[in-house]
Amino acid sequence: MKLSKVESEIFKHIEKYTTTNLRPTKDKDKKWTKTVKKCLTILGKSRRLNLMRQHKNQYKICICAAPCKKLNAHWGEWLYDLCWSKEGGNKKEGWKKFRGLALIAEIEWGKKDDILYDFQKLTVGIADHRLMVVWYNNKSRNRGEDWLLQVVKECAMCPNAFPSRHKFRYLMVGIPYPKGNFKKYVLDRSGIYELKDYRLHPV
Repeated sequence: MKLSKVESEIFKHIEKYTTTNLRPTKDKDKKWTKTVKKCLTILGKSRRLNLMRQHKNQYKICICAAPCKKLNAHWGEWLYDLCWSKEGGNKKEGWKKFRGLALIAEIEWGKKDDILYDFQKLTVGIADHRLMVVWYNNKSRNRGEDWLLQVVKECAMCPNAFPSRHKFRYLMVGIPYPKGNFKKYVLDRSGIYELKDYRLHPV
């Protein structure tokens, strides 16, 4: 099993961007959410990602519950915390050439049930890529690596995660707080895989 080029870029960009821009803070949830959205907005509009596309449409970035203009996105909320929409280049009427979603993403810093609740939204979305971003504390017994892996396993067991008519798979990122290793997982019908040393290893 291998990562696609876009999946690889998503993992790389999130780790690089958040490592540089995330800081421990009292208002962590709000500021971290904004940072992750900004990260994915930059990636979705990047020239590097443009070269990987197999279609002529542009990605338009839609962001939920945030001042989209400040984050340089195109539109506001569209069900998910963030999505890349495949549309035409015209600013006003590009939506008339809508061809689906390239990415749908949910960002959740809450408890396990909060994460599972948001993950279920991804299970009903038709998109090229699905991304779930959470955090973990590798110094905590209650929210460490074991806790994160259990969350990943429970997400994979969601009843509608892998519908028979679609080849769904999911990317999950565990951002360490305050410090630690980024945890990157891929979930698909064949199992759960963790990205280590540029390779996917079965969990």
